[in-house]
Amino acid sequence: MSSTYFVELRRISRQTKDFSSKLCLSSFAIHLRNLIDFFYTQPGDARNDDVVAADFFDPASAWNLGAIPKSLNDARERANKEISHITYRDPADHDRASLGI
Repeated sequence: MSSTYFVELRRISRQTKDFSSKLCLSSFAIHLRNLIDFFYTQPGDARNDDVVAADFFDPASAWNLGAIPKSLNDARERANKEISHITYRDPADHDRASLGI
């Protein structure tokens, strides 16, 4: 009985670790997306109730980082499709190499 207990405990431990890792990754992706939107959205492109970095400058046009770098745009798009929105896109289309890791 004790060996069965430890096998089950190990299985549950793996599931919990996997769940925790996914939870942390999802949280990171949501926060990354929010920061990208905060720093790169210009006031004219923001919704009325969105707060963007340019709101803290006078004039707002003084804040301009230019275009979003491709790596950040790809990360934002991936967070949009895989975490924030319901989509038909298959998350398996991406692998670790596509993230640069």
